[in-house]
Amino acid sequence: APTVESVTVDVFAVDEALVAPLRAAVWAALECASDADVSTLHLRDHAAPIPALHHALMCSGARPAGSADARKRGAAAWHEGAPRRAMLAAYRHFVQEAVLPRGAWRKLVYQAEPVLRISLPGARSASGKPRADREFFHQRGERTYWVPLLGGGGDSGALHVAAAPGGDELRALPAAVGECACWDGHDAAAGFVPNQTGAATVGLEFRAI
Repeated sequence: APTVESVTVDVFAVDEALVAPLRAAVWAALECASDADVSTLHLRDHAAPIPALHHALMCSGARPAGSADARKRGAAAWHEGAPRRAMLAAYRHFVQEAVLPRGAWRKLVYQAEPVLRISLPGARSASGKPRADREFFHQRGERTYWVPLLGGGGDSGALHVAAAPGGDELRALPAAVGECACWDGHDAAAGFVPNQTGAATVGLEFRAI
């Protein structure tokens, strides 16, 4: 398995048939018709961005994130809309078919809803300060998973993980689209660095035990 210094990262291939429904649901939520549309999110104004996009806009400073009313409308559209329901259904299927068969466990407990992460090009990180799972009260033994939907693969747009548990130095996850990365994130902070690729990165992060 590839190693991010002392943090070992397991990267494995995933069937496109499992990733495509996730991608389609997220693209619909972002009101994008293609990968090209998603990669240029930072070049357009967004009247009512969904929460993940609003957070990325705020953190990166790539574009104005809109008013408080726009944020509320975007959040309502996301939580009540068909794309989120489709994403959750595809996510459950992904865990059952791509994650569960890889372990020796007979039962698997996993995060009810994955975290949609978006990194936009800009001078600032699109996720705020990288944090370890213990800072969000996750228990030891959980594994953290990252499923790239667009971009990443070891460049500055990729999700980054601390080089060592408790450390501040970050290393890009080597997982590309069509792969999934897995590691022990309890003490190893994860987050984005300033994206210098010129294109947006999108992926899903979740935990399982």
